[in-house]
Amino acid sequence: MQPFVWEGNTISRADLIRYKWLDNDFYGVISNLYGKLNTLDLNFGLIANRYKGAHFGNISSVKDYGNYIPNHHEYYRNMGYKNEVSGYAKALLKVGRVDLFGDLQLRHIDYKAEVLLNPAEGGEVKTNWLFFNPKAGMNLAIPKGKIYLSYAHAHREPNRRDLLDNAEIRPEKLHNIELG
Repeated sequence: MQPFVWEGNTISRADLIRYKWLDNDFYGVISNLYGKLNTLDLNFGLIANRYKGAHFGNISSVKDYGNYIPNHHEYYRNMGYKNEVSGYAKALLKVGRVDLFGDLQLRHIDYKAEVLLNPAEGGEVKTNWLFFNPKAGMNLAIPKGKIYLSYAHAHREPNRRDLLDNAEIRPEKLHNIELG
């Protein structure tokens, strides 16, 4: 809350009750195609979705200054939009006691946030990412279990709070090797 003048004094701190709200919409489509060729299983897919989120905050009361702040005063409003389109291909090949698998994913994300802290302040965050996420591995059947080996490279976009705090933030990258 911005400082305000009350009976000739500038008030920069006060006890208050505030509420933070979300009003979100999320919708999308998923398409899958499955196929089998002898010992090869194939799976292809496309995904598209859109998220629209209104983030806003209200002050319901201010101790000792209740007449100054109208009831349920809105002190910030942010709008966020995230559009994602991704496609993937998965394969599983069974050869004797060995199962070989591979996954490929391509993700494109557009993100936009309109930030309005108060009538005098505001800004906009606009960014997009293109991620390629591969994974490959194998399962080997042994007499008393399985041996598993895989490698994956994955990416994750920054969350809303990170983007609002630092528009230059970079996505997370993960290299994952598993053996078990």
